[in-house]
Amino acid sequence: ILNYPLLQLELGDEDVNEVDVQRDPIIRAGAHTDYGAFTILKSGGPGLQLQLSGGTSGKGKGGEWINVPHLPDAFVINLGDLMQRWTNDRWRSTLHRVVAVFDEAENKDGITKAGMKTTETTNVEDNKKKKVHQSAQRQSIAFFVNMNGDAKIVPFSTCVDEKNPSRYDEILASKYLIQRHAQSMGQTTK
Repeated sequence: ILNYPLLQLELGDEDVNEVDVQRDPIIRAGAHTDYGAFTILKSGGPGLQLQLSGGTSGKGKGGEWINVPHLPDAFVINLGDLMQRWTNDRWRSTLHRVVAVFDEAENKDGITKAGMKTTETTNVEDNKKKKVHQSAQRQSIAFFVNMNGDAKIVPFSTCVDEKNPSRYDEILASKYLIQRHAQSMGQTTK
């Protein structure tokens, strides 16, 4: 279970022009790809984003972060690094992250579609009004599909030909996962 507790963001009138959570979102889980074959995710609310790799989908330019729609009764499937290796880059690992959602459209009770609540407070010291924005808590369940450690990972023969030679050497799944974990902590392995 992945838990993202609620956040509070306090803004005064003077802060409004300096804080843009759409342009500079509050990161809850940094950009990463999953190491295994794929991940099945039951999302607990909005905030999941993926990055387009080349802009070929017609929905944006390469490098742009796209919000993944939250559908309460649906699962999200993220392709992982081992699937990318197996398909010789035909299918790409999904670069994704989680951001805090601060939605401005409130209902009559001050609660947004994203579950964020906005309240107004007055600072006793300088008598300035501030709005306190509260994000929704997000809980998700992830099921990471990995291979047995002794599985040899090499591109499928149907994904390799003269125009698309193999981009990857054979590697054991366990060795690959150890390398990726070490890289995520700034270490190197042989």
